[in-house]
Amino acid sequence: MLAVLVVIGCATAAIFTIVGCVSGVVSVVQRRRLEADLKREMLDRGMNAEEIARVVEATPPTNFLERQAMRWQKK
Repeated sequence: MLAVLVVIGCATAAIFTIVGCVSGVVSVVQRRRLEADLKREMLDRGMNAEEIARVVEATPPTNFLERQAMRWQKK
């Protein structure tokens, strides 16, 4: 009986970990897609690369991984 509980606990932890990782990846992919669409729209409006870079860099990162990546790039 104890072994069954341990297996269920480990399986639950593994499922939560996998779901968390997958949802994080999906979120980042969606954000990158939206950012690419924004850049494409700004190019269609005639903005130059410097203006686009200024807009994209002004957008604050929303999740932990993006904030960490921004900190590492600044170092």
